[in-house]
Amino acid sequence: MIKKLSYNDGDIYNTKSILYGAIGDLLRQTEFTSKKSESEIVDKIISYSIENISHELDLEQVSAVLGYNRNYLLHIIKSTAGINFRMLSNCIKFERSKSLLINTENSMGEIAYLSGFGTEQSFNRVFRTLSGMTPTEYRNKIL
Repeated sequence: MIKKLSYNDGDIYNTKSILYGAIGDLLRQTEFTSKKSESEIVDKIISYSIENISHELDLEQVSAVLGYNRNYLLHIIKSTAGINFRMLSNCIKFERSKSLLINTENSMGEIAYLSGFGTEQSFNRVFRTLSGMTPTEYRNKIL
């Protein structure tokens, strides 16, 4: 049978003692993590995206791996970088493709694949949008 406690019982101090002990045990077993700054989280997103550039990434996957809510990441990327996740991903792929265009003799199809673009057509479209020229024009201009 459960005993109903009342202030008249004199057990209030005993009850408080038990509760404080339980709270203390809980706090000792809990790991507290500091809240990461928004730029640190964006850095984690970028690092993860670079490490997995050859895979088609979406925000659902990134948020699951990094342990953040998808909408929270959308907000952070927009407020910190001023762009959406797709544009951030395209910028990372674009930078990778520029490096490959300059430092390798790979074909455009190989560079598109190694940069994480699904097709050579999407590679050309994104590259032209971000640089104002085709990948071939860029390679010829730089080399």
